Amino acid sequence: MAKNPRHRSRPFAAPSGHGQAQLELMDRPARAHATISDLLLAVRLEKVYFVLHMQCEVFVMKSATIPPLRVTPELRQAAESVLQDGESLSNFVEKSLVKQIEFRKSQAAFIARGLAARDSAKESGKYVSKEDSLEALDAILDKYRGTE
Repeated sequence: MAKNPRHRSRPFAAPSGHGQAQLELMDRPARAHATISDLLLAVRLEKVYFVLHMQCEVFVMKSATIPPLRVTPELRQAAESVLQDGESLSNFVEKSLVKQIEFRKSQAAFIARGLAARDSAKESGKYVSKEDSLEALDAILDKYRGTE
């Protein structure tokens, strides 16, 4: 029986370079079509790899702690009420902390750009009037609303 050129001749394996044990399918004889059990096994192995990768991220990468946080019972209950399936309160707090850090960095960059623009305008003496700025913004809005 001739080998199908689309058939993977190497066993299924997790991407290298992750430092995890590679998951391998037993060598199977080349077939013209993959069976459903082959596909289901490949999907299961992909899920196992994903779980291993997430555990590696969760347990190996984290080495620092955040101080305990005292909150009212109402705040804790509100936080627990919005948790997604499989999400812990710790995961929720960590995600919130990461988003708040990103927001504050973005906010600081925005302010820095505004101050730089102000300084540039002072140096060049070129300013844009409030009316011109608002007209330009209205034109942009009209363009997207389709009311040009």
